[in-house]
Amino acid sequence: MDNREAKFILQAYRPEGRDAANPDFREALEQAERDPELGVWLQQERAFDDAFAAKLKEVPVPPNLKEEILTGQKVIPMPSIWQRPPALIALAAAAVFAVGLLLLTLLAPQMSEQQLAWKDFQKAAIGTYEDPMFRLKKMTSNTEEVRAWLAQEDAPRGFVLPEGMRQKPPVGCTTFKIDNHLVSMVCFKTTSGELAHLFMMPRSGLSNPPQVGDPTFVQDGSWSTASWSDGKLAMMVATQAPMPELQQLFGGSPLALLQLYR
Repeated sequence: MDNREAKFILQAYRPEGRDAANPDFREALEQAERDPELGVWLQQERAFDDAFAAKLKEVPVPPNLKEEILTGQKVIPMPSIWQRPPALIALAAAAVFAVGLLLLTLLAPQMSEQQLAWKDFQKAAIGTYEDPMFRLKKMTSNTEEVRAWLAQEDAPRGFVLPEGMRQKPPVGCTTFKIDNHLVSMVCFKTTSGELAHLFMMPRSGLSNPPQVGDPTFVQDGSWSTASWSDGKLAMMVATQAPMPELQQLFGGSPLALLQLYR
């Protein structure tokens, strides 16, 4: 484990040492003990978390806040619509119907335009990971826990992984949204120890999803990506490992994909 991977894991480390005994954090904590630079970073990270928590505790909460909110609500009696003349009621109903029909007509093109372009999805997915505030919501090396957690979140979870990754334990997983489309992300380690991130979302949310079968490999700056579709899901593996290492994960046979978590 290198410092970059250790930082990635320790960003989810909770204050007051509550995760110290967790095996998913143990290796990263040991790395911080061995490496002075990483140790200083971890101390600063903990200090920031402690200071932030302390500031939150300083915010006073009025003792009777709940009662004041409940008793402060005003009940305003509304006149019954049945007291209105029938002609007025019919006119109002017609107006509501007309407005609803107009809104439906105007919004229909926009609803069809809510699909993402694949390049926009790739950029947003990697950008979410690169955000300094990014955290994995679930840290685990147990694939069954990953499957159960994503099922609980009702998130995309039809993993179809390259054959070369089938024995790789996960580091953790999370979910996030891109333009109201729910995306699942699962992190693994490559052969050299670099992190590889599997992103997935329904193909129906994309205007031009990647092709089914053979993945398309693209080098974009420091990121190596492989994109393909399987069934109803669009998939992307992204890593900062060299492109040859990413291609090796597919075992030289891109069609030989192993489905792990149906």
